[in-house]
Amino acid sequence: AGGGFGGKITRSNHVAAAAALGAARTHRPCRLVLDLASDMQMTGSRFPTLLRYKLRCQPTGKITALVVDVYMGQSKVLSDFATFAAQELTCLIPSVYDIPNLDVNVRIAALNIAINTACRAPGSPKASLLINTIMAHVAQATGRPVHVVMQANFPERRAVGLLQSPAQKGHFFEMWKELSERVRFDEKLREVEEWNKTHKTLKRGVSMTPGRFTIIQVPGTATVQIHYGGGSTPMDGSITIHVNGCEIGQGLHTKVV
Repeated sequence: AGGGFGGKITRSNHVAAAAALGAARTHRPCRLVLDLASDMQMTGSRFPTLLRYKLRCQPTGKITALVVDVYMGQSKVLSDFATFAAQELTCLIPSVYDIPNLDVNVRIAALNIAINTACRAPGSPKASLLINTIMAHVAQATGRPVHVVMQANFPERRAVGLLQSPAQKGHFFEMWKELSERVRFDEKLREVEEWNKTHKTLKRGVSMTPGRFTIIQVPGTATVQIHYGGGSTPMDGSITIHVNGCEIGQGLHTKVV
């Protein structure tokens, strides 16, 4: 699938039409592959987005209220998944953190620009950039390390995020603690601090950042056909399996077999 995952959703029609025309005129199979420059000119890129926020936090770094204004631009000629991109961005802003009062305002603007499209993960990179910027901002304002501010905003035993994905306190903290011990985060942090004290120009840094990506379960069906003869089907007992999925290189049908 590669980086063109999003372009394959709606931006494959013009390439397929060109290949179909070539096949129809020559009466031979036709394969059309765009170079990267042509693909970017025809397909477009991510939606330009401006994010602004205001927050209130406690001296411990715990965020008690957060207001986010999202301004997302799209072509006034055609809207291609702008609403979906804005929805994913909105739902993933809290990440793994528990923000009791969260207000997200989304405005989609029609601009005189080239048509954009939803690339792979259309909203999560922006949401991750925003929440990590907020954590760094709170850490700077309170004078506390970033990872301490992150821990101060970890969830209690209740749902987290606008999609209400359950993130239980015990399981999440166990993962965080196990990973920090495995990589010896506290030890490396002390080494970095000692290094920075004795070096004025050359500095080092180390970070540990949690993240969350929502996986939506879509119900589907699977059909198994055994060919026993009749019409154009063979009489060799071969089996055909139909699943509710798109084979794009991940070996879906191979795994089913």
